[in-house]
Amino acid sequence: MSTYNQNVRRILVLTSSYPRFNRDSSSVFLRYLYRQLYRYGYDIHIITPDDPHTGTADHDGIHVHRFRYFPKSLQKLAYGSGIVHNLRNQPLRWIQVPFFAVSMFAMFFWLTLKLKPAVVHSHWLVPMGVISGLLKPFFSYKNIVTSHGSDIYSFNGVISSRLKLFALDRADTWTVNSNASAQYITGRHPGLSYKTIPMGVDLDLFSTGNGQYIRAEYEAENRFVILFVGRLVPQKGIQDLISAFSLLPADILSNSLLWIVGKGLLLKQLETQVKEAGLTSQVRFMGAIPHADLPGYYAAADLYVGPSRVDKGGDTESQGVVYLEAFASGTPVIATRVGGIPEVVEHLSTGFLVDPADPVALSHAIADLYKNKQRRAQFTDQAKNIVHDKYSWESIAQQFHEIYEADNSPGH
Repeated sequence: MSTYNQNVRRILVLTSSYPRFNRDSSSVFLRYLYRQLYRYGYDIHIITPDDPHTGTADHDGIHVHRFRYFPKSLQKLAYGSGIVHNLRNQPLRWIQVPFFAVSMFAMFFWLTLKLKPAVVHSHWLVPMGVISGLLKPFFSYKNIVTSHGSDIYSFNGVISSRLKLFALDRADTWTVNSNASAQYITGRHPGLSYKTIPMGVDLDLFSTGNGQYIRAEYEAENRFVILFVGRLVPQKGIQDLISAFSLLPADILSNSLLWIVGKGLLLKQLETQVKEAGLTSQVRFMGAIPHADLPGYYAAADLYVGPSRVDKGGDTESQGVVYLEAFASGTPVIATRVGGIPEVVEHLSTGFLVDPADPVALSHAIADLYKNKQRRAQFTDQAKNIVHDKYSWESIAQQFHEIYEADNSPGH
């Protein structure tokens, strides 16, 4: 019997973010994943950073261990816009990086000694995958590393690239949420094997949104509502969406509203763009909406638009869970041809794809779907079938369960 199968029910997870309180949206997809895996009988322990905003949370039997890496009120590396954008926006935060890595390593080492996990599952290559790889020769755990996109497309200097390769070399299994992201690395480093497992969506939650209530609340009953949900960072391309909205034909523009849900470092810049375009009465910045409340906003929208692009640092969308949320909500989608999005949104089948950073093309697509209610209905019908077949959390968790239980010992 392989040593991998001893204590196979105990899983230790490394991640740079995890919901800090019950209605927190930070890496909420991991909460859904481990809720499902918990049903297989696993004893799940999650190592994740502390944060000034950490509060009381019900983790449904999952053990969450938070490490402090700086004075509590000054911990600004994780959460918010995410580590990548936090570092780019505030380079002084690089000072916290070594403290973050050492603190995570220390907690991981202590819990590995104490719990003797059969499986260690690291989310993101650096530093999580590096840390689990460093201790792998000294323990018998199966080492699973999962990439979510930002760890692949960002920080590709010599040192960062070597750290990523180290993490991948020490992994028993590398999973990635899209083929596009995997090929980004394997194109530079041939021979790496991987398994594509996308993140999923809570079908029950997103199929029950009360759109009429949200429309009434914002006095939008007779308007065409366009929705964006996401962090307000360059790779999301919100500036392109605002430009596209301003370019709509006058009759469409006068009957349309643009709702932008999210927060991030571009907020003031985007507000200025809206003001200068004379769209203040038609573009509403909703701020961050708790994940549990998002279904109502999707249900209220006539159209979801995700205008993602590649930012100056090379970062882009690896998968795009927001499109799955729109699919499950019955909201038609317009997206861009970047990263792994075309693997989720199939052009003229489950949605409309345009080239990134092209507000004119994006505006034409919005106008086309505004006029064509039948096409919008066809998109939503096809998308609902796809999301139920491929992206339920039950299906995603089953794939990880099979990896956890597989015997990777020599000769098998």
